[in-house]
Amino acid sequence: MFLKVLIVFIVIVIIILVLFYMMRRRADKLIEALEIRKKVLFDRPVIDKLNSVKKIALSGETKEAFEGERQRWEHLIDKNLPKVEELLHEMEQDNEMFRITSVKPTALETERLLDSMEKEIDTITKNLDRLTKHHAEVERSLEEADDKLIESRKVLLTQAYTFGSQIERLESEEKRLREEITQANEQYNMGDFLEYYRNKDTIEAHITSLETQIKEIPPLLQKLNHELPNEFVQLSRGYNGMKAQGYSLNLINCDQAIESFKEELKGVESLVSSGDNQEATLEIERITEKVNSLYDQLEAEAVARQFVENEQLETEHQLKMEQDAVEMLYSEAKTVSEKYELSEETAAKPASMRKNLKRAEQNYEQAKIAFSEGTVDHSSIAELIVALQETIAENKVLQQEYSEQLKKIRKDELAAKAKANSYIDRLLKLESYIQRCRIPGVPTDLKESIEEAYISVGSLNASLEETPINVSAMNSLWNEAANRVDGVESGIYEMVENARLVEGVIQYANRYRFKNQELAMQLQVAEGYYDDEHDYNKALEIAAKSLEKVEAGAVKRVEEQLANTNYHY
Repeated sequence: MFLKVLIVFIVIVIIILVLFYMMRRRADKLIEALEIRKKVLFDRPVIDKLNSVKKIALSGETKEAFEGERQRWEHLIDKNLPKVEELLHEMEQDNEMFRITSVKPTALETERLLDSMEKEIDTITKNLDRLTKHHAEVERSLEEADDKLIESRKVLLTQAYTFGSQIERLESEEKRLREEITQANEQYNMGDFLEYYRNKDTIEAHITSLETQIKEIPPLLQKLNHELPNEFVQLSRGYNGMKAQGYSLNLINCDQAIESFKEELKGVESLVSSGDNQEATLEIERITEKVNSLYDQLEAEAVARQFVENEQLETEHQLKMEQDAVEMLYSEAKTVSEKYELSEETAAKPASMRKNLKRAEQNYEQAKIAFSEGTVDHSSIAELIVALQETIAENKVLQQEYSEQLKKIRKDELAAKAKANSYIDRLLKLESYIQRCRIPGVPTDLKESIEEAYISVGSLNASLEETPINVSAMNSLWNEAANRVDGVESGIYEMVENARLVEGVIQYANRYRFKNQELAMQLQVAEGYYDDEHDYNKALEIAAKSLEKVEAGAVKRVEEQLANTNYHY
């Protein structure tokens, strides 16, 4: 029993020792990881960055910024790093003395301290990098600004005459910017560049603006002082020259417009003086467009005068001829309307054409009077001549169409008479055809259709005898008569064909009549429809259905036999 207890005790002790060993190994790894993290953290090149920035001759605000980052680093080295070392040493002592439970809280405190130190180092590194970057950007900006100002100064000195009264303003702006850059260079050389960095974008924008004005002002002044005034002179000469040649130019006052342009140019000069070159350019373009518009109006007036001289007499002659033609057409339409009853639209067309010509002529005559009074130019007369020519052309087309329409009315009357006679002839031939076919009789509905066809043809003939002839009614009766005669003709031919087929089917079925009582009875019914009621469709239906029951396909054979006989009535 004692031996068992001893063995159990030894096993428990061994387990406890193993557990303590494992916990100590885990603590060793944790301490080692924290040591590595501390080493990696303080191996970062913060010292190199501080030394790199320190090489710049620092002063003023830049020096203050650098000193602030250096003091933060020294605080980490002097205060935080010893604290981390102390905590790591404490964890090692606790681990050696198997105070395992004390290791973890100390490790957590160490991690929090390392996290705080890492953030601080990140901030220091970032700020030092920013100082280095700003230093490089300021150096590059100052070099570019110096080069641009040197080039601007060179242009202002060598081409001063092209800037006119703006030279003093531009030289003053160039001098101000040069002083700013000189001061910034001095501060940069002394190591204080943060103030310039904050104002860098504004100063660069001012230098760019100066360059833009140096580039834009000479061509603007060229247009203001030379090109546009010369355009005004040329425009005035052209305008007065055309007036001397007899052009009315009642609606174009170039002299007044030129004076207005000169006043507008003064406003453009003010825009240039204030440096608003973009707005000045837009104003110059607007004035140029107005000048070009006046040139276009003068050119249009010259073209219009030539057009009027070439077209006026001929157009007036064409108008007179067209008016005479419309009057003749009006008289012809009046004569036609005595014999034919025309629709309101057709009857009103000649008066409408005459009215259109009269309106166009009145507009043209009013414009001629206005031109003689000096209230319109050749351009207005030319527009009305074109409108008059278009009206004449449209009227000619309408006149031709109307003349053709009147001719068609006469032709339609003759054609209707001929057709009415032909319809009577066809109906008589169809009645003769029925008689030759020797069928028992004609169905009642077909007789009625024949009678209605005769009535329709009679109505057509009656409409042709009226005075005046109602053209619309004539055409309607003509269509009705044609449809009825065509319907009668197709109905008669269909009736005869059905009668022939009934005869053939009954004759073919007679061979079974005495053998098949039912067939005999149905044939008797079919013969009743055929002989008494003349309903050949019903007779064919009954006879064919009965024969097919006895002999399938017999009706088709009968049809083929009838087709092969080539029999005609």
